[in-house]
Amino acid sequence: MDRAKAQQYARFSCLYSECGRFHDAKDLQIQLKDYAIKMLGLEDDRTTLIVLALSGTYWALTRISDAAVLQKQALETCNNASGPDHHRTLKVMDALGKSECFRGRFREACKLHEDALAGMQRILPADHQDIFLAMDNLGVVWHRYFKYEKAEEFHTKAIAGLTNALGKDHPDTLLAKKNLAMTSLEMTLNFGQEIGLEKAVEKGADSLQKAYTLEYEVLETRRRNLGKENNWTLWAICNFARIKSSLGHLKEAEADMQAVLKAGIRNLGEGHFAILAGKTHLARAVAAQKRYDEAETMFQNVVVKSSCDKGLRAGGESPDHLLAVWYYAGCCQLNGKLDKAIELLEEISVWLSLIGATKHPFWERVLKKLEELRGEADKMNTKSKEGDFAESQKPRAEGEKIAEVVLLQILVRLKRKPVYVKYITFGRRKRLDVFATL
Repeated sequence: MDRAKAQQYARFSCLYSECGRFHDAKDLQIQLKDYAIKMLGLEDDRTTLIVLALSGTYWALTRISDAAVLQKQALETCNNASGPDHHRTLKVMDALGKSECFRGRFREACKLHEDALAGMQRILPADHQDIFLAMDNLGVVWHRYFKYEKAEEFHTKAIAGLTNALGKDHPDTLLAKKNLAMTSLEMTLNFGQEIGLEKAVEKGADSLQKAYTLEYEVLETRRRNLGKENNWTLWAICNFARIKSSLGHLKEAEADMQAVLKAGIRNLGEGHFAILAGKTHLARAVAAQKRYDEAETMFQNVVVKSSCDKGLRAGGESPDHLLAVWYYAGCCQLNGKLDKAIELLEEISVWLSLIGATKHPFWERVLKKLEELRGEADKMNTKSKEGDFAESQKPRAEGEKIAEVVLLQILVRLKRKPVYVKYITFGRRKRLDVFATL
């Protein structure tokens, strides 16, 4: 390979990545990395940029362990050559934080992103794009901690900064908008009754409308610039379908997700994290229509393909498989299968212990739900499905009734049809998982 060919490979690898052709990008970037190391050395800035690009492609291909290995090696090289406060060192640190977050190592990810952001704010101009990319990545970690208001703050600042630095249609700007849309969607379902019914409805309606507007903008921009079957466009369609589901349009959301998965599997394969996440949300939409047996089968297929043990050994799986098991347990509960739901929740608690996540808010939610289901099971005189279902119809607590009223009034305010709500109680807050049907 000569210099002209290397430059051509670099241009095409960037184009492939932006178009979602990650395998093609990876093949070119591997050759570029080897050439750069040979000709420039590990400590050259250009080599670092190529290594970061390759690690990002590995990340997109769900090869998170490979991405993290490259990033750790690059971070050590940058620290030794340039020191901890150099721009490229901080950039690699931020990239590694993204991989650690994906692997469920949220404490490590949070520290990496916070340190990278603080360092960039010290040495870079206030309007530099890397500062806002680090803000957006840190917002993702806070989202994973269910700290949605903090996540919203970081995503909002990131969007403003990236729009000014790169433009409103740049892929990084669109990714930040997507992150804020998903945070806004979760916020809609997490306003507690402690702020009052009227305030909860007002804030919930605003958040749901924001999620709808942002994700629609992301979808239309990607569809216009990249095409309707580009991987980034398909991802946006799936996210927009999640919002449609929250608005009660379940059949439309289900149809959209099925179409997306068909194209996505053709592009990425059955085991890609985006495909598994899409199947999880499709199963939730099916469960929302009370097709519980069908949804259970779908959840089970996702859980089998997204094995937690594999993730712990290789570090290459998203912790989203734990959420898939969580939703699977919720579906079993609705289907009158308390024993199976308890078994799944116990598995989650074991996995959370193994990865040292007992201080994460999800741990408290799982234990609280386990306590609730075990209490219900102990009160039952029979383990038959009919008995489970009868028990599930017992009167709801006043707080749960208020939580349902909040979501119903949000939808009324947004001029949508009212929906049936399946809610789960977690400790101090009422978290609503929307299982809705027209």
